Amino acid sequence: MPISIADDQQPNEVLVIVSGETSMREMMRFIVASRTGEQRELAFLFDVSAATVTLSGDEISHLASYAAGQARKSPMGPVAFISADPGAFGLSRMYQSYSAAEGRRNVGVFQTLSDARAWLAGLKR
Repeated sequence: MPISIADDQQPNEVLVIVSGETSMREMMRFIVASRTGEQRELAFLFDVSAATVTLSGDEISHLASYAAGQARKSPMGPVAFISADPGAFGLSRMYQSYSAAEGRRNVGVFQTLSDARAWLAGLKR
């Protein structure tokens, strides 16, 4: 499966590894299934370093809009994307921009996991 939860987890976060070709349907299915219950307010860190993301700009906008709408319904933890790959990094920044336009400010994009965790540590909870 191209989207999986890493074995080594830190408190208050969910590290998600995205690898191989990943579609809009797979991303939506994962988000809907995983952002529920006790995990809803946890930070989600998506390591997309090994992913080939095949989402269009419209699909990224749809994902960001869906997540922002869910965050307006009830509190939702921050999300960080991690990748040093220019393509995946750029698509992640696009998601961040669409999220901000929808009023969701707790979305970050980083090149390393340590930078993402430092950002999370600096957020007010």
